[in-house]
Amino acid sequence: MMAATTGVGKAVDQADVDERNRKGALGKLILAVRTRSEGQAEQVMQIMREAGAGEVSPITRADDALTRGVSAASWTGG
Repeated sequence: MMAATTGVGKAVDQADVDERNRKGALGKLILAVRTRSEGQAEQVMQIMREAGAGEVSPITRADDALTRGVSAASWTGG
């Protein structure tokens, strides 16, 4: 039973990856990365740009975020 459960879990994980890739290709994927320093944030933003991110916007404080109408599902692509 354990092997069957593991196989189902991997299939679900792959479906999630495929869906995120589809949304990313359409420009509809939001990626949030929490960093511990300004230098680390700069490094992450550079990596995102090099990977083809359409827009990179740092948020340095929670109240800088535009969260009106945003739900957990919209951040995770659900």
